[in-house]
Amino acid sequence: MKKLLSSIAAVLLIGSTLALGIEPIAVENGSFELPGLEKYKCWDGEDEGAVDVNGWTSDGNPVDSGVETGWGATDGIWTAFLMSGDPSVWQITDHVIAADETLRLQVDAKNNWAATTLQMSLFAYDEVLDPNDPNIVIPVRTPIAVQDVTLTDAMQTFTLECATADVPEAVGYLLGIELSNVSAGDSWLGLDNVRLFTIIPTGVNIVWVTENIDRDGDGVQDDEQWVSWLMDEGHTVDVRPDYWTTFDPIDPNDPNEVPKIDQLNAADLVIISRTANSGNYDDGDEEAMWNSVETPMLALTPYLPRSSRWKWTSSGEVREGGTPLIEGVNLDHPIFDGVTIEQLNIVDPNDLIDPNDPNAPVVLPDPIYGVDMLDPTVGSGQTAFFNTLDMGNGALIAKVYEADQGVIAEWKSGIEYYAGSGYIAADHRLAFLAGTSEIGATPQGAWNLTAEGETMLRNAIAYLLYQPLPAREVSPGDGSTGVALDRTLTWRAGKLATMYKVYFSKDKNAVLNGTALVDVVGGTSYNIGPMDLILGTTYYWRVDATDGEQTWPGTVQSFKTTDYLVVNDFEDGLGGWKDAMLGSHTTVSLDVNEAIMHSGAQSMAVSFDNSTNPYYANLYRSWSGADWTEAGATRLVFWVYGDPGNDPSERLWVKINGIQINLGGSALQKAEWTQMTINLGSLATPQWKIRRMDIGIGDAPAPAGYKGIAYVDDIRLYRVAP
Repeated sequence: MKKLLSSIAAVLLIGSTLALGIEPIAVENGSFELPGLEKYKCWDGEDEGAVDVNGWTSDGNPVDSGVETGWGATDGIWTAFLMSGDPSVWQITDHVIAADETLRLQVDAKNNWAATTLQMSLFAYDEVLDPNDPNIVIPVRTPIAVQDVTLTDAMQTFTLECATADVPEAVGYLLGIELSNVSAGDSWLGLDNVRLFTIIPTGVNIVWVTENIDRDGDGVQDDEQWVSWLMDEGHTVDVRPDYWTTFDPIDPNDPNEVPKIDQLNAADLVIISRTANSGNYDDGDEEAMWNSVETPMLALTPYLPRSSRWKWTSSGEVREGGTPLIEGVNLDHPIFDGVTIEQLNIVDPNDLIDPNDPNAPVVLPDPIYGVDMLDPTVGSGQTAFFNTLDMGNGALIAKVYEADQGVIAEWKSGIEYYAGSGYIAADHRLAFLAGTSEIGATPQGAWNLTAEGETMLRNAIAYLLYQPLPAREVSPGDGSTGVALDRTLTWRAGKLATMYKVYFSKDKNAVLNGTALVDVVGGTSYNIGPMDLILGTTYYWRVDATDGEQTWPGTVQSFKTTDYLVVNDFEDGLGGWKDAMLGSHTTVSLDVNEAIMHSGAQSMAVSFDNSTNPYYANLYRSWSGADWTEAGATRLVFWVYGDPGNDPSERLWVKINGIQINLGGSALQKAEWTQMTINLGSLATPQWKIRRMDIGIGDAPAPAGYKGIAYVDDIRLYRVAP
């Protein structure tokens, strides 16, 4: 048997973690919905005749703890309640604790009455033999993470994390959850939606854009230490000096080569080294191609982001600024997490005393905070910065102390870098200016970060990789019209998201306030075909990205559905139209015409000869029972183009399921498109069982008529006729 664990480690989730592979661990009845019969004051049938609450147990009979409804459930309708002084409630999962994982427990909890503190615990479960009786097995629950959290009157989510690297003795045990009301005095707390996750840390794939530069002649690439550091961080680094200086077509001698833009899009992060000479990356379409890369990008050099190259900043000036102190413009940015921030403008109050008026009040300047990010002893001791603080539509994060030079800045996905740039960030862009400048024979782009600068770079990479982003680049775009009723909504994945909440309604407010949820999907598309949309109607929709714990809302989009459904547009031929009396005479000839059309590329030409019996032309199309009420359709509309040579006595008519509607003859003499509209509600036939439609020219029965031609196009169903 393994020895009992001796150490306890706990940490509350306070920020993002540089990790991939967040996977749920099954918690039985985590929302307390079972047995779902009535209020129970028990957990596992401690009292005779009591009903088990599935999955949960306690070490004794509770006085007043169990499950009930009506107390602010966040998942389902049932919650658990725990009385202070009652035994804790716990369960053992099937998850075997592994090395190098982080365990995350999340619980929704609140004060029901006078409760102040919930104790959350993760434990390792073991079974040992009783030393006095080897036939008896003693279960042992050893805590590996414990945290007391303060409750309020509203349900909120509390999170406990435990890195198994801090409790290596726990590896190999089953994982358990334990929850207890440790409030003083008599009190009750509520619990719901207990969930567990395992987070497996991994490195990511980074493309390092560099050139073959060894200015100091030591046989080592000048920026090699950056690559080594990234690899030591656990990342896979793609280093091919000079490979990215051009976006030439695929090498004909290497048919397996993947297009360079696809290689960049497949990476997790692209880092532009200070060794990248900017003139090599903006030939022809290269500016546009680099800006279209759908992967986060970090630039160590200011030369490529400037206005004369990739146009991230509106200024083309760069300043070689030594290695000054870096002033934080936005000290709340995650880049500064864990970084020692110091006041840079420390002033002795005695230096501010007015010698002419020593009693005058001394006013200290507002404090300025920053960090010593760069090492002046490396290489030339010079680093290049933006010679501006204007980042356009981006955000300045840090600058040179006492100088108008930008050092760290970001541009979010989907925005133009600055007004007039002409380029939009296809994904997050970050300038993190570091690496030595080349002066004489000193290295170009050598590692020159201090320990604090190293932490900032680590934070910058984590921020780019794991900054949550909403679903974006949605289609159809906002304000789109003519959207097909069976359209599939699509969007670009939100970073960190594992699922997407789709909201859809004719009511904009229902989408805005989140009451119009129609589905939660795992992919980046949703088909609206089964939703029975209405013609010519405006709909609103939104996609929220979520990882199951946090949600990143999208923006409300709108589109208007198509105004009509196509019965026939004749773009693919006659579409099933035939002569109704084929074989008995030759009064009508049907063909497609590419010279006269209402829309598209062709129409149906109807040549008729009513001078022979039966003296009228009749063409038709049949269905097995078409529904012409679909999507709210109320009108049948089609267009007719006539010929001035047609005789005025000829008449146009339509039959639907044998019911004739006379349309007159004026359209047959006009060399223009005339709209014909039929109110489907006026038909004495079921509109949802259309079997046949006839179009006729001439009277039936009637005396002999005349020869002529007409064109028919765009037979459609409308809700409101145009």
